[in-house]
Amino acid sequence: MMRKISSLLIRSRFFILAFGAIISIADADPLETDRPDATESSSVVGMNVVQLETGISTIEENSDTSWEVFGTLVRYGLSDNLEARFVWDGYIDEGSGGLSGIGDSEIGFKYYIQPEEGFSPETALIFHTSVPIGKDGLTSDAFDPSFLFSFSHTLSETLSLGYNLGASLESGIDAFGDRTTLASVDYSLAYGIGLTERVGAYIEIFGSLGLGAPESPGHVDGGFTYLLNGDTQFDLFFGSGINGDAPDWFAGIGFSKRWK
Repeated sequence: MMRKISSLLIRSRFFILAFGAIISIADADPLETDRPDATESSSVVGMNVVQLETGISTIEENSDTSWEVFGTLVRYGLSDNLEARFVWDGYIDEGSGGLSGIGDSEIGFKYYIQPEEGFSPETALIFHTSVPIGKDGLTSDAFDPSFLFSFSHTLSETLSLGYNLGASLESGIDAFGDRTTLASVDYSLAYGIGLTERVGAYIEIFGSLGLGAPESPGHVDGGFTYLLNGDTQFDLFFGSGINGDAPDWFAGIGFSKRWK
């Protein structure tokens, strides 16, 4: 459960769109990050742009607290419509009685399909595959693929709506010690609000529907970003599970930096 939620949060972003319209008054190229929420953006970073996004998160489940330190996403613009993506789950500490060590990585791309036009949303396609470099017990030991369609609508100068739909595979060891690979449908819906030229907020629901899997966790969360300058952002988020398959609560802080 820790790795599934963590990977969703690492690869996340949406609500910056909501106040991107505000800060664009001062900056024609506003920073748009893929964190801290679980709804992926429908934008790409742009040709030859490098963007680093990292943070620390914690999850509590059944009174046991686990940590992920410096879970990181690096994005590089291959063209105006395509970016390469490199993800590392970070250093994972599963809490009392659990394991600790480095987690897996992911590689992938995001392809910008179309801009927003009328009722037609801005759209992008994201594809990732895991790379099993993590410590034994913290790795999937497999190259698990995932894909996601990302959609967004601009509701006003300060309000945005984003939603994702996709599917993923996750390999692991079940309670009987057998290796399994489970499929799930992944979804999210986020509402973004621009509060000031530097501060944005969001609220969101996200989760997974297991296809033959025993769990279908659902979550609700919210958070804030603070734009230090045109290329630097700080963020925080907090949320909880909304059914028995999800963790009790989770939270985190993060930092993003762009070089162009």
